[in-house]
Amino acid sequence: MYSKALQSLNSLLKYDEDYLEGFAKPSHKAIKFAKRALKFLEANEVPCPNDVYCLPDGDVTLEWQEPNGIINRVFFEDDIQACLMTTYPDKDAEFEYFKPKGRNNAEN
Repeated sequence: MYSKALQSLNSLLKYDEDYLEGFAKPSHKAIKFAKRALKFLEANEVPCPNDVYCLPDGDVTLEWQEPNGIINRVFFEDDIQACLMTTYPDKDAEFEYFKPKGRNNAEN
């Protein structure tokens, strides 16, 4: 399953500026950051994400959908930071921010 997620990330590298109107080209740094995260998650036996996609600003997203309606998304912004957003069917979303190794973590 992780090989499919890595293939999806690699396919984002093929997009150019005009791959979808209004979307920025996927960030190569964000893709590299997401690949490192996938390798870490797989090594720590975290379930593979259900989906891998790019946002309009070029950030890369890994998404896990749980049967109880909870959705976890990790957004990779270049190699600057990642944000875990957890959405719930019955309460407000929660956010947690992470910096790559060698940078200070910041929480909002």
